[in-house]
Amino acid sequence: MSSGRPSRRSAPGEKERAVRVKAGGTGAPSPRGNPFRIPPDVDVLQLRARERERANQERENARGLRVQDKSTFASRVRANQARSRHGGPLHDAGEEEEEGDDAEQGSKLQKGSGASSLGKDPAWTLALTRDRQVEKEGLSEFVSRKREMFLVQYGLSVKREEMRALEQQGAREERALEQAERFLEDDAAMFDEFLKQNDRSAVEAIRVAEMEMKARMEQVAEIKKLTAQIVSAKSEIARQEDLLQEYRLYKRFLEGLAPPEWHQRRRERKRAARAIAAPGEGAVETEGTSPCKPENSKGDGGSSNASQDNSDDSEGEFELPLSSPQELLDLFTELEEQNLSLIQNSQDMEQSLEEARQNIASTNQRLNKETETLNIQVQELRAAIAREEERASDLELRANVFSLGELRQEEQEQVLEALSAKVCAVYRACVGTSEGNLGTLQMLTSVENRLEELLVELEGMPPERVHSAERAKHKERRLRMREEKARQQKQHQEERLRRALERAQAEITHRTGRRLVFRSEPPARRTHKERGQESSEREQEEARYFFS
Repeated sequence: MSSGRPSRRSAPGEKERAVRVKAGGTGAPSPRGNPFRIPPDVDVLQLRARERERANQERENARGLRVQDKSTFASRVRANQARSRHGGPLHDAGEEEEEGDDAEQGSKLQKGSGASSLGKDPAWTLALTRDRQVEKEGLSEFVSRKREMFLVQYGLSVKREEMRALEQQGAREERALEQAERFLEDDAAMFDEFLKQNDRSAVEAIRVAEMEMKARMEQVAEIKKLTAQIVSAKSEIARQEDLLQEYRLYKRFLEGLAPPEWHQRRRERKRAARAIAAPGEGAVETEGTSPCKPENSKGDGGSSNASQDNSDDSEGEFELPLSSPQELLDLFTELEEQNLSLIQNSQDMEQSLEEARQNIASTNQRLNKETETLNIQVQELRAAIAREEERASDLELRANVFSLGELRQEEQEQVLEALSAKVCAVYRACVGTSEGNLGTLQMLTSVENRLEELLVELEGMPPERVHSAERAKHKERRLRMREEKARQQKQHQEERLRRALERAQAEITHRTGRRLVFRSEPPARRTHKERGQESSEREQEEARYFFS
């Protein structure tokens, strides 16, 4: 209800402001109506300068005080509150906040209780408004100013409540942030502890690994050392074995040089040693048990072999076959002479063997060449035989064609006489004149033999010469065929001209009336005799073509 009254009383003031706005022509409020307007008798800059000088002076005075005489920020705030109640001058709290760590505590006190108490303290309000000039104002202006002051105070209270809520929310957020920071610090501490534990574990693992590596290196060094010792021992054993083999070779060499009497004495001595050792071995076998008999037998065999080797290899029991070194030198000289003679004989034998090998190689080469030549001749003869067999089969076929028995006796004799004449002409052209009366078959045989000789000579001739001769013969044959063809064409042309001339000179007969046409008859059947006659005519034409 208090808020409603100022609103009803403020109506005349609003009307007056509206009238003044209309009269003035502007909407700006008057200096009296604005409660936030700075009074004209107050210079803000000078007031601020005076307050700053006063604060600096008090700060200088406070520096000169002793420790027990100095005060804190809270005591200064309480002193300001007391001065405001008694009407004394106030200190600038903003300037006092610059004095170090007490400024934060003073700001908290001012935010909490100081700000609210100062705002509601009438003495503080009177102290602030004591030096102000008071102007006369009407009731409406007073009511409007009170209304505006109420609205301002209400807005300030709302803002303070909002600020308080925001401060509480900020405090909650700060507490949550502090708790989160504590959690984060705890997590960081745990993580640092984990990292430290990992570092300790890593250091321990590295130390253990170094120890293991050191032990392993020591073992490897020991293994290498033992391996080197084993290798050196093996090399020493191998060297001793080589030396033993060399000594055994010398021993066998000396035994080979020994006379037969020395060998006989050695065999007798060995038999005596075996006879002496045999009773002792039998006694040992009788004392042993039955399960141990194989082992004892093996041990006896091994001991006997070992004793035999020792008897053979020991220097104490070995008797030299020679009595003095001069005998050995004499034997060496004799053996050297024998070796030289054997070397000479072996060189002679090697030389003879090399000569025999060379002779064998040359003979094999010559025989291989002859074999290749004979193989080539055999292949050529086989090819010639194949060609002759093919030709013989062809001639046999032709002879069978002409000896079918379908010709008459007179015609066969005429064909044989023509063939004989052709064979004689070929014989005279190939072989020459015949000394005696040769038959047709004999002349054919001579012609074939001559042809084989010519073929052999042809194969032995150079290929270039043969090719040139073949080309010349082919050229001559083509020329002869061309001349024959030209002659036949000329003869045919003359025959045509003759027939044309006869037709031109013949008497012309004019036919009158309708041309007589005979009745068409069925085709006549050809008899077997006519077929035979046609075949004989065809064979005669082939004979004339092939043999003329």
